[in-house]
Amino acid sequence: MKISLVIFVLVTIGAVTFASDTSNGFGYELILEEFDQLRENLLDIRNKSQQTLAINALRLALGVHEVPSCQNTPNTTSGMYRIHPELSTIASFLVYCDHSVENGGWTVIHRRFDGTLNFNRTWTEYRDGFGSLQGEYWLGLEKMHQITRNDNYELLVVMTSFNGTTKSARYQRFIVASEFEKYKLILGQFVGGDAGDSFSSHDGLMFSTLDRDNDSFDNSCATLHKSGWWFQKCYAVNLNGHYEAGKTGASMSWYRFSNSYDCLKEARMLIRKM
Repeated sequence: MKISLVIFVLVTIGAVTFASDTSNGFGYELILEEFDQLRENLLDIRNKSQQTLAINALRLALGVHEVPSCQNTPNTTSGMYRIHPELSTIASFLVYCDHSVENGGWTVIHRRFDGTLNFNRTWTEYRDGFGSLQGEYWLGLEKMHQITRNDNYELLVVMTSFNGTTKSARYQRFIVASEFEKYKLILGQFVGGDAGDSFSSHDGLMFSTLDRDNDSFDNSCATLHKSGWWFQKCYAVNLNGHYEAGKTGASMSWYRFSNSYDCLKEARMLIRKM
């Protein structure tokens, strides 16, 4: 309705202007061409708006809700939702939204709890994601990049040991750079949590997998520790490490959790727009 009104007003103003000014050499033809182009652009905007409304109506009728982030879900029930982050260059995708932790709105980008999923994967698998949103999974580096590329996101990591102790760590910024930059990790300041700060030493590191060695170690950390991660020489944190109860070293661990590399029982990485 607003776009139609704008077009009507412009048409009316244009008609009055051309009818009231009869002087020569003013370049009416050029003005008329520019006016026609403006009118076509406005009509195109109206058509695209109508198409968007139709698509959204169809999604609503089919029960398919697409939102920019987990903070915009139609309800506050934790579960799977389809998101399309602002300025994303890929199609919308499903994520698991957690509304049970600290006022909700969290996107779970990584979850492990029973060791059933193999995390010794290729670059392509880590880029695209693997696992099940209803079980253990890695959301995918490209999706993480698309989510965090345009807004400020914070990171919350929640971990549980095999003796039942749960701890967390929180960072005020979490960005995954593009594939061109080898999905470099950009991590903000540690702002709290009883798990302690082990992750800051990984800030600025590129991602490595068994077939893409981007660390600064003489050998391949990803091959040695059988997982993809933001390795250096090699890690203080590796939440994609080998899963085995009682295992120490080369395991799913967060060093400051217990000042050791003992394998954790559960781990989740959650991000939320600030």
